[in-house]
Amino acid sequence: MVLPGPSYLIKMRQTIFLLLVLTTITLSLACKTADKALSDRDYDKAYKLSMKALKKEKSVKENKRILEKSLTEIIKREELEIAELSNSKDLEKWDKALNVNLDLQEKIEQATTYLGNIFSHEYYQLEANYTELRDELSAIYFNTGVEDLEKAIAENDKLLAQDAYHHFVTSENYGNEDERLDSLKAASLDAGLLIYVVDANRNFDYDWEINRRFDNIESYSNEFRSIYYNQNASDVDCSIEIAFGTLAVGYDERSDSRTFRESVVVGTETQVDTAGNQTQVNVYETVEGRVFTVERVKILDWEVEVDVRAHTNNCVLRSDRFRAAVRSTIEEYRLEGDQRAIPARYQRGNTDEFEDTDDMAEDLIEALYRDVVGSLF
Repeated sequence: MVLPGPSYLIKMRQTIFLLLVLTTITLSLACKTADKALSDRDYDKAYKLSMKALKKEKSVKENKRILEKSLTEIIKREELEIAELSNSKDLEKWDKALNVNLDLQEKIEQATTYLGNIFSHEYYQLEANYTELRDELSAIYFNTGVEDLEKAIAENDKLLAQDAYHHFVTSENYGNEDERLDSLKAASLDAGLLIYVVDANRNFDYDWEINRRFDNIESYSNEFRSIYYNQNASDVDCSIEIAFGTLAVGYDERSDSRTFRESVVVGTETQVDTAGNQTQVNVYETVEGRVFTVERVKILDWEVEVDVRAHTNNCVLRSDRFRAAVRSTIEEYRLEGDQRAIPARYQRGNTDEFEDTDDMAEDLIEALYRDVVGSLF
């Protein structure tokens, strides 16, 4: 067995010493970074950095001190914000207060791993405050829903009944377990159901295509509205007539011309150098050709008028008008001059044809359908 020499042992000691120094510096820097954040009153950063260091078991004693101080300041700050939000008349701020409360509870829970139950009093107080505020919010939305539903039924106000439904759902989300909630939500949906009857005054040539596409408008029915396409219904709130105008087919064109030049070989000639040697070389000539382009455009234009008639005060839809156009373009070329100068892409035959009118009309029907349903629903 060969023992390491003195030089090897010295190098090993130097390496170990260097690693210890680097580790100490790293721990010191991490601690100083958290401490600096605390000194700068950036308590959130101090909390985060000290927690991160403690998870890695770095400078435990010092980081516990930083964590406790930063969390103490965070609790003071957040409790003030919670109180301010909770005292507002705006219920949305109450909801924000609940979120701030939960976030603070989570911070305390995470810190407990390293600090024990130092903040247990604050934690249990937050829990109690959260439950109290949540229950109060739940009761407010529940009572508002009951009031709105009673008024909606008395006045046949379907939109108010929909509001009542949303209030009941919100109350339920805040933890309300009242056994009446299911029946109240069902009553709200029943009282808030809007009835729409849609009819398409169709273009004779495309009656089937229009009917096939607009029949899908019934798929926009939901818990708050029932849509009937080309059907009769009772207790109608809105009648919607979709009237297609005359399909306009037009044409347009514009002309252009471009001149091309190309150097081409037209023969050869003999050249003799100073030594008397003969060489055959190409003879070039610049040729010119012109391309006349005619761009022809086929344009289909269609207008639809949406006429909304209100049968009750619950109909809040509005009449509108939509217009859409589609184009089909072809290019035709006429060549003059020397065709050797003209690029190959222009020398193909004029085989392009306009898109079929029926296909273009179907594209228009689709575009107008999207416009109509987007406006109505």
